[in-house]
Amino acid sequence: MSTNVNTSGHYALSVDCECRSKQAASLAAFLSEEKAGECIVRHGLTNETWALFLARLCLRAERAGRRVHRLQAAGIVVSLFLDPDPAQIVAGGELGADAVELHTGAYANARTEAAIRKRLAELAAGKDLAREHKLVVHAGHGLTYRNIVPVARIEGLCEFNIGHSIVARAVLVGIREATRQMIDLIERSA
Repeated sequence: MSTNVNTSGHYALSVDCECRSKQAASLAAFLSEEKAGECIVRHGLTNETWALFLARLCLRAERAGRRVHRLQAAGIVVSLFLDPDPAQIVAGGELGADAVELHTGAYANARTEAAIRKRLAELAAGKDLAREHKLVVHAGHGLTYRNIVPVARIEGLCEFNIGHSIVARAVLVGIREATRQMIDLIERSA
């Protein structure tokens, strides 16, 4: 396991696994939807915005794929931030992305046991579909010391993007200790 800082400035915990081989490049392009003035991304590319995202990126999916390939040719790993929606995941694979980060916000905001189980099942199914499409799979948004363990138990997730929770805890215990505590939770969940 290693600690990285991704291009959006959030801490990311990377779990070494067989799917890490596609992430050898040191640069990454992380594509997500955000509104003007937002400091954080609130969700993955929703069904409504997926087509808009592609249109804004380059007007046509074919050209989007070429742009993705240009980034990759420059040694940049391309990752898409998506809700665990099958249509989005398939489109991400067809676009040629290297990875997807499954948005865990719906799981993080679930309040009942039934809702939590449903969201975890969606994440697991999304991970399986993404792996079928040869995508490296990350997960993130709203993950904390209290809710990481069930997500970390989903085999095949290669990275957890956990920024706010680690930084908030670091105010009390320091960044090394806050990171170590999160890594311990993830490793114990395996």
